[in-house]
Amino acid sequence: YAEWVMREISDYQIDLMFCQQKLRKYDPETGLWNEVPSLEVQKLICTLDGARAYKGADKNGRPKFKRVNIGKRLIESIEGTLHTILKIPGAEMNPMPGMSFNNGFVQVDKEKGVTLLPFAREQRAISKIDYDFDFEPKTPKMDKFMDEVFVGSDAEAKKQFMWEFMGCSLAGLCPTMQKAVIGIGEGANGKSVFADIWKGLMPE
Repeated sequence: YAEWVMREISDYQIDLMFCQQKLRKYDPETGLWNEVPSLEVQKLICTLDGARAYKGADKNGRPKFKRVNIGKRLIESIEGTLHTILKIPGAEMNPMPGMSFNNGFVQVDKEKGVTLLPFAREQRAISKIDYDFDFEPKTPKMDKFMDEVFVGSDAEAKKQFMWEFMGCSLAGLCPTMQKAVIGIGEGANGKSVFADIWKGLMPE
């Protein structure tokens, strides 16, 4: 039953995986592994109710069939089997460092630097930033805000650090840095605004 459900969701098993406690299907147009809601899967399983299922052969070698009776226990069993089949070892722990944009996947590599790649399954992207990636973007409003927030002789170093840290957080690299950012200072100096901008960039 689980294999039938799998084929109904996608023609290719390679386009399905169970990751972060969710069943996901790959969309080559966006490069994203989108969630397949559990309710959709359960509705699909329910369409099996009353179907004739092969149950082996009788003593004369004739095939035997039985009507499928879909209940809560069988739904849970089929869905659980589906998850077991499609669970990829390491999928939750080892996504490719980077972030999806409308025009491709931006990979961040210590040796190669930043590279814009075509979408691919192995990137395991589950969210994206809804803009085209640009290696030389014009950001006048953000530049003005950074100039107002960071002042003094070390302002440029602080701005560079924050750009780098924000980029690493989007690419999933912050844990490797083993560092944290703490905003220090009196009120009305941009800490909360900066945090809101940063939070707004992150996927839900």
